[in-house]
Amino acid sequence: MTDPEFDKIIEEKTRKYIPSPSTQLFHGGVIVLVSLVIGLLYFQFEPMPPDVKPEDVGFLRQGFGVWLGAFIAAGGMLIYVAWTLWRGYKAKQEANAEILTTALRQLKKK
Repeated sequence: MTDPEFDKIIEEKTRKYIPSPSTQLFHGGVIVLVSLVIGLLYFQFEPMPPDVKPEDVGFLRQGFGVWLGAFIAAGGMLIYVAWTLWRGYKAKQEANAEILTTALRQLKKK
């Protein structure tokens, strides 16, 4: 078995399990935007304490909503990165197993 054959197997498994960089960027953007919307919507319907001035209510809701959204986004991105790394590990394992079985078949033929 030659190097181009190994490369073909590795590329095939990588394409199967790991999204392309543009798709990963799209997924990250969706995670961040959805997280910010969740944070903002959560604080729009949360009752404010009675001692808060009416002119400060909008500022507090938007400020805390953005922070909540940022924390949710950070958590979501960590989970997404971990998932992508796990998929890469799985692709590497599968490619190695296929390379070994192919190499063993070729040795048996000789």
